[in-house]
Amino acid sequence: MQQELKKLLNKICTELGFCLPPIEIERIINQKNITAEQFSFLVLKAEGMNPESELEWQRKIKNKFIEVFGNEAP
Repeated sequence: MQQELKKLLNKICTELGFCLPPIEIERIINQKNITAEQFSFLVLKAEGMNPESELEWQRKIKNKFIEVFGNEAP
């Protein structure tokens, strides 16, 4: 699971430009039962953005997550 999340974060870095520092990557990949919504929120927070006002980015990140895991990852 952690490897798949790392691959997804790498894809988000290359495709969307959200390249997180290692400590933030570790924080995200160690989440249990993460949803697409939570994942997008964590990525945007790690970038110093307000997820509630970045709805377009939130949607794009959620869609990348859903492509790989569906709406929730174990």
